[in-house]
Order: sequence, then C-alpha cells, then structure tokens
Amino acid sequence: MFEIYRNDISITRGDSAIFEITITDKDKNIYTPTSDDTVTFTVKENTRSNAIVFQKPVVNGKIVIDPKDTEDLRYGKYVYDVQLVTADGWVDTIITPHLFNVLGEVTF
Repeated sequence: MFEIYRNDISITRGDSAIFEITITDKDKNIYTPTSDDTVTFTVKENTRSNAIVFQKPVVNGKIVIDPKDTEDLRYGKYVYDVQLVTADGWVDTIITPHLFNVLGEVTF
C-alpha cells in the first residue's frame, strides 16, 4: 500500500513505490532541473536528527522507493523533505518536512 495525501506519505513496510515530483516557480511555471542540478528525497526519524534513514535521488522527475529502503524500519512515523540544489548553488526545499508513515505488514 502506498498513498500520498496532502504531501503526507504512507507506505507498507517493504513495499515498492514510484511517484513524480513537479517543480514550479513562484509564477507556476514548470522548472526542469538541469543535469548539473540535484533533487533529493530524504527520510529521517525527525527534523532534529542528523541521521538519515534513507535518501533517494529524484531522476527524471521520479522518486523510486525500493523494498530494501523500508524493509528493516520499525513501524511508525518519520519525516521527509525534497530539496533542489541548482548548479549555481541555489538551495530550495521544494517540499518542506512532512509525514512519512511506515505501516505494518503481515507478509514478510
């Protein structure tokens, strides 16, 4: 099971997920990252933690969560954000911290 609601993500532990990220500027124009830009999806236990639970690059506007990314996590609430760093060093958190909820599973 995978669901996004108001930028909060819920995923059954060990499941796969693919979702798209569209970046727009203040005028609602779509921004397409260059090959020199980086867009990163980061999951942590909370916003105060320095320890990254897992991190994924955004490639061609998509984030792919593999089963191995969540299969060893404890059930519960984490946080994530998505950050753009442009080639000239501009940093923009395009999705601010939101819930990343790892749901229980029966079939391991």
